[in-house]
Amino acid sequence: TYIDLLKKHPLTFITLARQVQSEIIARAYALANAGDYDVVHVYTNEEDIALPFAGLCKRPVVFTHHDPFNFLVKYKNVFPKYAGLNWISMSLAQRRGMPKDTNWVGNVYHGLDAQELTPLSQSSDRYLAYLGRMIEPKGLHLAIAAVRRYNATAPVERRFKLRIAGKHYAGGKDDYWQQRIRPQLGDDVEYVGFVKTAMQKRAFLGEARALLVPSTFEEPFG
Repeated sequence: TYIDLLKKHPLTFITLARQVQSEIIARAYALANAGDYDVVHVYTNEEDIALPFAGLCKRPVVFTHHDPFNFLVKYKNVFPKYAGLNWISMSLAQRRGMPKDTNWVGNVYHGLDAQELTPLSQSSDRYLAYLGRMIEPKGLHLAIAAVRRYNATAPVERRFKLRIAGKHYAGGKDDYWQQRIRPQLGDDVEYVGFVKTAMQKRAFLGEARALLVPSTFEEPFG
């Protein structure tokens, strides 16, 4: 699987990912040029292959990026070169990291059906929830430390368990999950896995006493 490949051969995975993304972008631009599409919307991430070739597309191309624009060092070098392309922000706060002359053509907030995340009956085992990627900037280690600091002085009946849901990543010189998170799992810190469906997320969040968001950077959603 891709997960096994990423763990065992991260460089091979990155090479394949770039190749696949390049092929997808080339195909999208070709179909647009043939008149199959009116607009091409590109969601950019660490790969920026779509940016330098946007001028070859005869249809309008718009870009959305979900990280803060100063999240990676490479962003500071790449995005200023393409500030004149068509950009859509996901919050007005996200725009602060981009060059002042960025061509913003719109702002689209994340849509959320409030009825899908209504509180449920709270779990009897008193837990706090963390839901998100397990990377150092998200601050999961801070959430663990905060819960344990509280539990150290709280009466037994008022202590909390921290339940963690989300993706973790293996490999690389700084394996955040293996080195800093996994060794801390125990009776008071539980990893429940990757919560996939909307109903699973509703149950996980709806039964929690609170959601912890200990990010160490300004999230792009403001």
